[in-house]
Amino acid sequence: MRAVGYPAAVPRNPAIERVLSDEEAGGLWFRDLLGYPVWSLERLRRYRLEVLRDDQASAGATSQSKGRARVEAEWTAIRASLADLRRGGPVERTRRGRDVWVLGNTTYRRKLADGQWRCIFADHLRRQLGDRLLFLEFNAARLPSLEREDVCFLDAVQIPLLTAARVTAPAVAAAWSVLRRQDLRAFSGTSSRRLADRAIYGRGLLEVARRWIDAAPPEAIFVLCGYTMHGPIQLAARERGIPIIELQHGIVHESHAGYVLPVLPASRTRSLPLPDHLVVFGQYFGQVLERESPRWAGRWTVGGHPWLRAKRAEAAVASVAGKLLVLFSQYELDVRIQIRDAAEAARIALGPEWRVVLKPHPREADAAEFFASAVAAGVELAGASDDSYGLMARADLAVTSYSTICIEALAFPCRSVVLPSDRWTEAITDLIEAGLIERAADGTELAALAQQTGGGGDREAVARDLFGIGLEEPDFAAMIQGALRR
Repeated sequence: MRAVGYPAAVPRNPAIERVLSDEEAGGLWFRDLLGYPVWSLERLRRYRLEVLRDDQASAGATSQSKGRARVEAEWTAIRASLADLRRGGPVERTRRGRDVWVLGNTTYRRKLADGQWRCIFADHLRRQLGDRLLFLEFNAARLPSLEREDVCFLDAVQIPLLTAARVTAPAVAAAWSVLRRQDLRAFSGTSSRRLADRAIYGRGLLEVARRWIDAAPPEAIFVLCGYTMHGPIQLAARERGIPIIELQHGIVHESHAGYVLPVLPASRTRSLPLPDHLVVFGQYFGQVLERESPRWAGRWTVGGHPWLRAKRAEAAVASVAGKLLVLFSQYELDVRIQIRDAAEAARIALGPEWRVVLKPHPREADAAEFFASAVAAGVELAGASDDSYGLMARADLAVTSYSTICIEALAFPCRSVVLPSDRWTEAITDLIEAGLIERAADGTELAALAQQTGGGGDREAVARDLFGIGLEEPDFAAMIQGALRR
């Protein structure tokens, strides 16, 4: 099968092709606004808008609250951040020996049995360099301060910058309509207000990050999701020759706007917040990177998936009573409806020996309301921040539409099942063709499938090639030194 070994080339989706065409025609990677490469903060959103243009049904839910609820949520995040900053911000903690920064988000943390919140994609890094790590995070999950020396929430810095950008963007955009017409035309498809908002935020955080790094430079920076709001910090590091290494946090595919990048002159890439290196889950993803974006050639290392590896080991010795079917939702409206309807139908069709659990996506803030009819039918609703890998470790069947879960499930004893979707990546299609991932048209067919024997194939090979199971972890200290030498 193609998913174990070198991935076969498949056509990219039209959305990413339009993004690549537009950015080349407009020279968008070369256009700085307020001294900041604003396209780096806008590209992913543009891609999502292009996807919506092709499929209006994919309009997504959001975890972003509004009005008074938003103010209260932001104030909660600011207070937690201030508590962290009082114990020492990036400068003070770096001077105390925390010289390897990890840029992340609290949505990547899961609560352990002892009450601690663990960043699930950096466990291997933490084991090797724990005493040197400083996690600088945006607190999207609105956690209280973790009161730890190695974690500092940055919301007391970020939220005021975002607010200032939102308030001043209209005036800046009005001035640009006269002074920067050519740039605005090049960014056609993005409003001048949106461009101003991103540029003001980017430049503001860039100035803050420059001051932090000049006062106490870290030796290296690791980042989870290297193409979003941490970009200004990454750019400040690149300006000063500090290596940036990204840790894979999700599935890399042939049309991923965060990784499918054009080849740009070295003189320009040095002034962009792009990672120097990427630590991928398994060789499959590194090969996809090289094929779709030559800039990644020689810039990736297999690191495995540390949290998945740990949960897989737990599953090997776990004892589970009864039958468990878990459906994992996404935040797009059509997928939410599909998962809800399938959960209800499966619950009705399956006997009492089965539990049917629906796990919402973290962005589904209205999950209790949206899935109320499924709960009324007897479906159990998991928490949006519950550990998906822990659920897979206990499940008999893990069910998704096109989520990463359907691939990750193959590392666990459970069977992996997908519902119909036109958003399957090449890896999903390969695994379906190989018989490793099963298909069900709806909840009724899913219930019938659950009561039949299924699954098979060389799952150990899949676990190795996709998630590095059985392979040694990389030496992160040596990786940093190699990046410094380059």
